[in-house]
Amino acid sequence: MKQHKIKVLSLLIASAVLYGCHDGDDSGSTESATVQAYDGPVRGMVATAACDDDTTGEYKFTDDEGNINITLPTFVNAPETCGVSFVGGANAVDMENGKSMVNVKYTAPKGLFKKGSKATASPMTTLIAKKLGNLPYDESTASEVLTALGLGEVFNNGITIEEFLNNTQASVAKLKSQTPALFSKVSATKMILSDILTAQPNADITKIAVATQKLSNIITQKYPNFPASGNKEIFINIIDIVKDSAILDKLESLTEDQIKNELADLINKIDNPETAVPPTPTDPTDPTGTGTGTGTGSTGGGTGA
Repeated sequence: MKQHKIKVLSLLIASAVLYGCHDGDDSGSTESATVQAYDGPVRGMVATAACDDDTTGEYKFTDDEGNINITLPTFVNAPETCGVSFVGGANAVDMENGKSMVNVKYTAPKGLFKKGSKATASPMTTLIAKKLGNLPYDESTASEVLTALGLGEVFNNGITIEEFLNNTQASVAKLKSQTPALFSKVSATKMILSDILTAQPNADITKIAVATQKLSNIITQKYPNFPASGNKEIFINIIDIVKDSAILDKLESLTEDQIKNELADLINKIDNPETAVPPTPTDPTDPTGTGTGTGTGSTGGGTGA
């Protein structure tokens, strides 16, 4: 009996050592947690989860709903200790309008997600993460950023900040049915913010927020039902224009009327938006950037597979 116990103990120790040193694919895990990349749902993004216990995992690609299944055990069991980042791959696309999302980056700060709850990374969570730096999520900072974007009114309409950030798609759908003007405001804000963050990821947060709010106001003044225009859906793509290093300074200092008069290239994009052509849904097993995803994880030297 004593020898039997020693053998069992030896096996347990060996198993623990192997577990701690495992390196490679963690996609065989039976548990996962889903995170959505959302402007509209973005297909073809690569997700990276990084947790306080130094475990990390990379997963590709988001599916037609913008979802990715993360199997990293720490993320599954304690998502509040993890942050997530997304980057658009070669085929990344917004499934609502067909806009290219190649190289677009979204992040969600540690502390935002909760086990068993919906989780989303979006332009709004990205700006909040930038504001927080290395600090964990807190709602007062989120409220400050969302108010600076001109979205404060959203939270007087039966939607909490937590709901808006973690389940943005459902929140936007609720606004569309109950408060169309706010739906248009949010639609313009997330689209413009995504472009500015992509073009100038290291820009001053206040300048990004001010520019986003002003341009969103201009868009919704011209298209009160944005992203609808008559009988078609439209979208704005200003990434190339706002790459100009001086553009955020101009957008911050000029009034909305001055922007209309002085920034011809930018206003031409707004006055002549692109027509939305949503992509055809794809086979989720397609490995070219549209699948349900596989994942790899590490702990520096291993993974919690």
